[in-house]
Amino acid sequence: MGMDNMTGPLTDAGMNMSNITVAYDFLQDILNMAPFQPTDQAVAEAFWYGIIIVITIGALVNFTQYLTLKARFFSAHPAAWLLLTPVQTSGSSRKSSPPR
Repeated sequence: MGMDNMTGPLTDAGMNMSNITVAYDFLQDILNMAPFQPTDQAVAEAFWYGIIIVITIGALVNFTQYLTLKARFFSAHPAAWLLLTPVQTSGSSRKSSPPR
């Protein structure tokens, strides 16, 4: 059940990992990107850029919805901004003060 019976190119079976040179060579072999074709690297790069774009678009949509909600609230309640400052101040002071 343990990790001792694993075989393959990414295992350290039969290696003396207390020797820094052996450990360094093993890590360099793991991090070696030579077996991958340049197209594989480009596809992986494009995939992660795509993930970043999807997350960014989601964040922008979320922020736009938040701004729309605030705009609708303040257009329906024009004097509501006057009430926010005392409420925020009292809430912040209540949270920062020790319990009584």
